[in-house]
This record gives sequence, C-alpha cells and structure tokens, in this order.
Amino acid sequence: MTNKKVPGISAPVPEDEAAKEEQALIQDGNLESAKKKNEENELGRADRLRHHIYCASVIAIWALFAIVFASLLSLTWYYIGPKSWQWLTEDQVGFIKGALLSGGGGALLSSTMNHYLKK
Repeated sequence: MTNKKVPGISAPVPEDEAAKEEQALIQDGNLESAKKKNEENELGRADRLRHHIYCASVIAIWALFAIVFASLLSLTWYYIGPKSWQWLTEDQVGFIKGALLSGGGGALLSSTMNHYLKK
C-alpha cells in the first residue's frame, strides 16, 4: 500500500505565535533553533510593547498640550474680546487661571517635557 496524500486536506495553519513555534519545532526537530527563535520572538514582543507604550505617552502629551493651548486661548479671548462674545463665567475663568498659572501645573508640564526630550 502506498502512502498517498488525500487531495483537498492541508496541514492546519497555526494562528498564534506559540502555535507557529510549536509547528516549527515539529517540522525542524531541532530544539536549539526553536529556543533561539523563541528568544528572538520574545525580544520582538518586548520591543513592540515598549513602542506601544511610547506612542501612548506621546499621544497623552500632545492631548495635554492641546488642552493647555485651548485653555490659554480661551482665557486670552476672555480678556481681549468684546464683552458680548464672552462665554465663560467668573468661576470658569478662575479655574482656568488657577490651572494654567499655578506653579504646579507649569512644573508638571516642564518635567514631563524634559523627560521625553532627553530620549
């Protein structure tokens, strides 16, 4: 009896990284090369995670900058615009002034920017 392949049926295709590594180990039969590939994959995953965290922090910094800029623009418009176009109440102006002009807000923004500019 000859060993024939059944037409239309193929080997299952692994979908995740662990299954791909297992399939490579079964096909190669070499444990050392599989371990080396596994270490390379781990390094790649760590680099991708580090990159995602970096991108999220850059987005957060830009969002913070946009909020500060919009607040500063609103406060400037409040003081230089005509009274009929003002939409902020005195409490809102006080809150914006407190947040923008406080030493803590400036120190936080400065330290965050210095931290990311050093990289």
